[in-house]
Amino acid sequence: MKRFLGKKGYQSLQDDWQTLAESVALRSFYQHPAWFHAYFDRPSGFSDEIEFRCVYRGSRLLAVLPLTYRSRLRGLISEATFPISVGLYMPDICLAADADKQLIWDVMRNPAGPDKAPKWDVFATGPVLESSAISGCIRRTAARRPVKSKADRCTFIDIINYEDAYKALKKKFRGNLNNARNRLEAQDSFEFLLITDSEDMDWAYEHFVELEMSGWKGKKEDVRERYPAPAAIGLSKSKYLFYKNVVHEFAKKKSTEICFLKVDGRTIGAQILILLGETSYLLKTAFDESAKGYSPGHLMIDFALRRYSPEETVKSMCLITDYDWFKYWNPRYIHYTDLRDCNVTIGGQLYRGALKLQRLLKGD
Repeated sequence: MKRFLGKKGYQSLQDDWQTLAESVALRSFYQHPAWFHAYFDRPSGFSDEIEFRCVYRGSRLLAVLPLTYRSRLRGLISEATFPISVGLYMPDICLAADADKQLIWDVMRNPAGPDKAPKWDVFATGPVLESSAISGCIRRTAARRPVKSKADRCTFIDIINYEDAYKALKKKFRGNLNNARNRLEAQDSFEFLLITDSEDMDWAYEHFVELEMSGWKGKKEDVRERYPAPAAIGLSKSKYLFYKNVVHEFAKKKSTEICFLKVDGRTIGAQILILLGETSYLLKTAFDESAKGYSPGHLMIDFALRRYSPEETVKSMCLITDYDWFKYWNPRYIHYTDLRDCNVTIGGQLYRGALKLQRLLKGD
């Protein structure tokens, strides 16, 4: 096992990581070095505190685990966790398809050799998908160690033949979708504008930010039920630069799509999507709230499904969250979960005991 620390360490690792990431069939943006490149190239944060634990077989990289550390129980316990912030989310380990998950995890937990890293007492994931590689790794350890708790859900729309998918929608929703299309077609002009060329990303990104800031997400005082506090990209310089970097880094790999819905020259909806392997990730959406009658959110998902269906390359569209209006598309859901893996150390056993006591007090 090798360790790479902070931005400089990442830079020496990224070529090997790029090769590994491209070999993973069902990969996410957090498993890709471009995501961290975007993070390191924006101000603030704790970029120098990130450790990348890597397992090699000879010269071939098999796994990358990004970590940061914190103390628990007044410094008695060392907890390793994924780096998570406004610029790093939906975490996972990047793992070669033919790697032995249990062996990789044993090496990560208890490294040995000249590049030996300190053991952690407990590894805490935060919200990760139950289908994630890290979940598979931890569940292959001894049954007495992992501790799991359910969190929220992630929404996926499987890409099948469009006509079949349309017929499977509930009758009432099909009617509403047809009404929205008819209102659109009744206007003097409308278009779905898809931007994929890296040279067009600057203006497309700025236009997206402008649209998002014009709505409730751009107003700090506007809080809505079941939605996080207003957090438009344009409200934070760090967040603005991070997503700008993301758009450009993945555009270099022909993986960024920025899509707009325009009516009579006015933009009423926008999406930022990242395509990785068989999955299209809907990172960000923005709408003109005065255009609700057009149902721009639904029309833009419909447009994405229409264009992905005949290509047969993208197999699913990941919406990342679980907003109520997604349910009309007959999605499948994968739970996010919190995982704790207590190491075979004094601190690890102390932490496990504290968790058991906490559950007893709660009556779980």
